[in-house]
Amino acid sequence: MTIDNYTQGELMIGKRKYEVKDCELRQSELLFYVDNPRVYSALRTIDSAAPTQKEIEEHMCQMEHVKQLRLSIAENGGLIDPLIVRDGDFVVLEGNSRLAAYRILCKTEPVKWGMVKCKVLPADIDDAAIFTLLGQYHIVGRKDWSPYEQAGYLYRRKKETKIPAENIAKELGITTGQAKNYIKVFEYMKEKNDLTPERWSYYEELLKNRSIQNSIKEQPQIEEKIVSQIQKGIIENAADIRKIGVITSNISKAGRKIKEQYIEGKIDLYEAFDELQDSGALDKVYKDVTKFRDLVIDQSFKENIQESPKKNDILFCIKKIVQRLKTIQDELSNG
Repeated sequence: MTIDNYTQGELMIGKRKYEVKDCELRQSELLFYVDNPRVYSALRTIDSAAPTQKEIEEHMCQMEHVKQLRLSIAENGGLIDPLIVRDGDFVVLEGNSRLAAYRILCKTEPVKWGMVKCKVLPADIDDAAIFTLLGQYHIVGRKDWSPYEQAGYLYRRKKETKIPAENIAKELGITTGQAKNYIKVFEYMKEKNDLTPERWSYYEELLKNRSIQNSIKEQPQIEEKIVSQIQKGIIENAADIRKIGVITSNISKAGRKIKEQYIEGKIDLYEAFDELQDSGALDKVYKDVTKFRDLVIDQSFKENIQESPKKNDILFCIKKIVQRLKTIQDELSNG
């Protein structure tokens, strides 16, 4: 395909301007981007072969948000945001959902929807620039990729380039803590042989819950039990992972007994939590204190402070908190 009629434009990617050709192209000759996270999350595992263009199109056209896009595009008479295409191979780097919507529309009105607005980037644009481009749109900008899709994209960037998470975060303009956390959770899911997008939040809750992680160090079988329950759908909501943290961290006599019954499989998560509540072991003050403890001992807490524009204000608040806690400790100890 050749580009005959176009106007010259510019597109800022990161800190660099790229010359682009603003034009209309035949949508039937454009290609889906096989590394699109939505394709990865549904049609690929990390090490599998790339899907065909037909497989990608069939999958994308069945997605609910693509069907909604079709209606929006039809109502507006075309695209508001043009597709971003790489010259040479005419791969759609940004706008795969919109391309799929056009394919649906074209089935009933091929003449009307045969051409689509595009911004065409140079053929030699490198992978780093493409990564930054998509990150600007979907991780920093409108954030329409799910956390799982974002994490998979960050993971592949790190795996394929060996670039440290700190540098990847800098490329996108996100915090190092966010990049590290997303990559960590994705790596854990891969380790557990479970790349089910819907379970992302479950594993994130599991890894960030300090009470659970401390319990796993003492009793490693807890981890296997929780992972198994996630994969079997026994845990109803990701937020319920926090209940496991409450159960495993409660050090009261009743709490320890309930914890062992849960680990041994004599009672399920919800029975254990209800029994713990009925026993009176869930003291609100204790719960608040342990929640505060888990927050401050988490390594990401320090990293987020380090990167915060309010770092000095936060340090001032911490100083006041430390002073107040020392006073409370002295008063309670002497009382």
